[in-house]
Amino acid sequence: MATPGQPKVSVCVVTYNHEKYIADCLHSVLSQEVDFEFEVLVGDDCSTDSTGAIVDRIAADDPRVHVLRPARNIGVTQNLLVVHNTARAPYIAHLDGDDIAEAGKLAKQAELLDASPGLALCGHKMQVIDEGGRPTGGYYPAHLTETFGLPKMIRCGMPVLASSVMYRAEARTLWVSDFEIFDWYLYTDILKWGMGGFIPEILGGYRVNSTSLTSSLAVAGMQERMLRLYALRYSEAPEFRADFFAWAAFAAWTSFRNRVPITAAHWRFLADTFTPTALGGLGDVGAWILQNRRAMAR
Repeated sequence: MATPGQPKVSVCVVTYNHEKYIADCLHSVLSQEVDFEFEVLVGDDCSTDSTGAIVDRIAADDPRVHVLRPARNIGVTQNLLVVHNTARAPYIAHLDGDDIAEAGKLAKQAELLDASPGLALCGHKMQVIDEGGRPTGGYYPAHLTETFGLPKMIRCGMPVLASSVMYRAEARTLWVSDFEIFDWYLYTDILKWGMGGFIPEILGGYRVNSTSLTSSLAVAGMQERMLRLYALRYSEAPEFRADFFAWAAFAAWTSFRNRVPITAAHWRFLADTFTPTALGGLGDVGAWILQNRRAMAR
């Protein structure tokens, strides 16, 4: 728990060239009604637009906002780690600079973690919004059990979106990285500590904008980077072999759907992780795709 003078929640906002969205993002956090102290740490990775000026102006008006700006652009992974490593609170929430928090987000997530000491993290449903902040009618995830664990995160990738996650600082062991990580890699680290919880309310907005990863080239690059991360996690946790195979099969299907060639490394990973018990994991992934197919097409 938080000690006197320490915030209970640190909200970590990572941003780069979000001049159209960052004000809405920060105001959505600062307007949260809570009965505890929280801080907002903004990692501005040397934006080349007016993002920095907007962030500085908001920080000047609200002492809860602290700006972290490196001397040079350091990239997504290092920016994320710097911000999260600076957090002082026992509970840490993540928010991308183009997403928003809905009313009640911080209070309800902190309440759940307070009441459930076995939870390492919790997420919530998010509605999909367009560039102007208007709901598109989509939301994610459409269905998720009240609790989920590391096997679910392995099989299905990200059962909750990164900007919906609040976690216990004590659960994280990943502090540095000399390679690019995705949110999945960070949250699989945290789920080694305990279970994940899910709040089935829309407590945030996930923005789809012109920089969304939609091209086949982007899909190919993402699959290749994710495969490296999955292979690393598999070397650390071979007991989840069936779950790793289920993800690899799902990823291969995604590549096929997007007309992206399946690489030799991907075929090797499928062969290395195959086991007859993988059928159960494939069933779960299939159900996941059907339940969330509308949102997954966002």
